[in-house]
Amino acid sequence: MEFFGTKNVALSTDAVAQWLVDALVDCEIESDEEEGSGKWSQIALYLDNGDPVAEIDRYERGEEEFDDYVADAVRLLLDDKEPVMPHSAVRWLCQYMHSVQVVFNFKPHQAFYDEKGWAIFNEVWTNLKKLEPGIVHVQGEGFTNEAGAQITWEFPNGTVGEWKMAVLDEHNNWIDFKMDLANLEQRQAFQAGKLPTAAQAGM
Repeated sequence: MEFFGTKNVALSTDAVAQWLVDALVDCEIESDEEEGSGKWSQIALYLDNGDPVAEIDRYERGEEEFDDYVADAVRLLLDDKEPVMPHSAVRWLCQYMHSVQVVFNFKPHQAFYDEKGWAIFNEVWTNLKKLEPGIVHVQGEGFTNEAGAQITWEFPNGTVGEWKMAVLDEHNNWIDFKMDLANLEQRQAFQAGKLPTAAQAGM
């Protein structure tokens, strides 16, 4: 699970810890931040019994790792063997990557799937998205736009349920709609970059 931010707003380990304190969520945190610097490249989150929940790797523009990470994201988008759809969203994303200033890569561990582990992750994830404007990529789902609507299709076959989606109109503005992921006609329209006729627009 990856978050591509466009501002690189200051975020210290203490600030992350305060999010959890304010939410009354028990958590242990380890970080490579030098005391008082506010700069870190990795934070590890644990349950209070020591079970690992997730690691968060942080890459900032100007670092070699950042350049490699963004380049890999673009290669994924342009992969001819497994093309990402729709093409209009891929073009938008490739352009968007030029504005990205920081990447956060969330790597879940076993306790992530525990109720308490999920509460820890969700608190950090939700607050990060409030703090930093950006987009999300989830493997097996796809990319979102800044409003949180799904704009690419990476779902496996057989996926069902309603999902908040978006496609670009002729003026390059996003049109949000609710989509039935199991509906083949809606899926084909979305992958072609079109608003499905039966979808509920204007979410």
